[in-house]
Amino acid sequence: MLAFLPLDRAARQIASEAAHLCHLLGGTLDFLFAGSESDGMRDTVASLLHSTKIVDWELHFAEGALAASIENAAIDLKADLVVLGPPAHRSEKGVLTRGDLAKLARVLPCSMLLMPACQQDGTRFRNLAAAIKYDSSSLAMLDFLCALARRQFADRLHILREYDLYGYRGVDDPANDPKADSSYNEWKSMELYLMKDFLELPNLDHLNVTMEAIRGLCGRGAVEFASRIRANLLALPAPHQKSKFWSHFFGEPFDQLLQEESCSLLLFRDQSMARN
Repeated sequence: MLAFLPLDRAARQIASEAAHLCHLLGGTLDFLFAGSESDGMRDTVASLLHSTKIVDWELHFAEGALAASIENAAIDLKADLVVLGPPAHRSEKGVLTRGDLAKLARVLPCSMLLMPACQQDGTRFRNLAAAIKYDSSSLAMLDFLCALARRQFADRLHILREYDLYGYRGVDDPANDPKADSSYNEWKSMELYLMKDFLELPNLDHLNVTMEAIRGLCGRGAVEFASRIRANLLALPAPHQKSKFWSHFFGEPFDQLLQEESCSLLLFRDQSMARN
């Protein structure tokens, strides 16, 4: 796991949340700090990490553009997950911008977890929502979420099928029209049947799981659902780099998610698929 520490107050929270996740899921923890390396800076960052009671970690320093440094570090360290904080409201030194996050979401070889502006320790990752496709990447994502849900003692895992998650059908499709109830209801009925068949997984046993088939295009429906149920984490399977999903999602849906301020975003990338 790789966590990026920006030059702002969010660094302590990101370090603490990354350590919590690493404790739950196991593995090694590396930190990439936005500032340049020096004896004084290394001691300052080390002091911050020690104050969060993290006991086993490696510290690295970003060189050059932040997004490129994070991407290169994720590749070099063979990270399976990159943990990032929210974007800056304006361009500032040592802090990721909205554009940086959109680029990293597309190009990272692994999953990306975006932490919100504020996360309450007592409720983190207790109410989870995940939009799925009928593919092996979504199965891998559900395995990850089930492990997290069990170890975090999550209250509920909501599994969603959004009508047009990757934007294949487009806004002109009848079922994307809120007034086209007959088209949508026909699709919803079939999806709930298919989901029950697809989700006959042993990992779901003894978890409080709900299934929903929702309207939506490129993550919009999933974000609205997560907002409505006050989810602490929304997980989406990451499509390929050139998917139209990215330009749509990092518009209004992403804006709405940032406004929630308490819902993390996981863009899950199956590394076995990425290598292929």
